[in-house]
Amino acid sequence: MLSRVAEVEADPIGPYKNFVNLLDLCALAIPGRCRRDGFPSGVTLIAPAGCDERIAAIGAARQAEADPPLGYQLKG
Repeated sequence: MLSRVAEVEADPIGPYKNFVNLLDLCALAIPGRCRRDGFPSGVTLIAPAGCDERIAAIGAARQAEADPPLGYQLKG
């Protein structure tokens, strides 16, 4: 995991490469409901290239349904 500004400046694309990019797909990560143990959860939607609007609409509907809190702080 890159943690230093200089490392990210040296390879700005590197941290964001994954199979979605390499397979020419599009993806959207959305927050989900909190788990039973109180930790947040999330879902990543993956679709063929060019389906950005469709997964954005699906993601917006799922996020509204889940109604997750904005931000998260561990208690305890």
